[in-house]
Amino acid sequence: MTWPTSSKAGTTNVDAGNDLIRLARPDIKQNIDNTNAIIDTFGITSPSNNDILKYNSATTKFENVAGGVSNDTIAIEVADLASGSAGVSYDYTGGFTITGRNDLGIVAGTDLDSGGDNFSTLTIPAGTYSMKTISPVYSGVYGGNQYWDARITFIKDSDDNAIGNYETNSTGFYFRVHEAGFVFTLPSQDTIYATFRAYRSAGGNFAVQPLLLTRLA
Repeated sequence: MTWPTSSKAGTTNVDAGNDLIRLARPDIKQNIDNTNAIIDTFGITSPSNNDILKYNSATTKFENVAGGVSNDTIAIEVADLASGSAGVSYDYTGGFTITGRNDLGIVAGTDLDSGGDNFSTLTIPAGTYSMKTISPVYSGVYGGNQYWDARITFIKDSDDNAIGNYETNSTGFYFRVHEAGFVFTLPSQDTIYATFRAYRSAGGNFAVQPLLLTRLA
């Protein structure tokens, strides 16, 4: 792709009534070349309402494609966590499922850790994001000595540093409402994975609320 940013024509020979056209010929030719370069940069065919221009490296042109309102928030479904030993963390392998329109370009996948587990991952472009539960999380006790202690920690694959966590616990005969959320920044595209700890005295599974991932900047 060539955009004529450094080949603008001069006006020395066209800014006065007595200028000679023959002297302006190089500038006129340069303007024709610049106009043709701009035309050749675009491949617009029969545009429709809400189309947007998108660069295509295969044709080296900006082309019109179906557009619409950009969506900077996606919903991520997280599988239920199986109750395990108190205080013991596990790789999350239940899968992340992205629902709805995904203009952020987030990719859900898996990776293989040193123990041979295919742990679940999210590959996220550079930027600042917030992640929070789509609705409040309830935990508590109902009959007997049952309680939840659940924690999901999200970690950057590039340096194994935690970027935030989702946590809830109750230890008495009452219910608590928790709203999990945190903000994180990725200087460059990175893959994140999760570890979890889910414990209930009577066993069972902990239902994880869907998460909302929003790009802030």
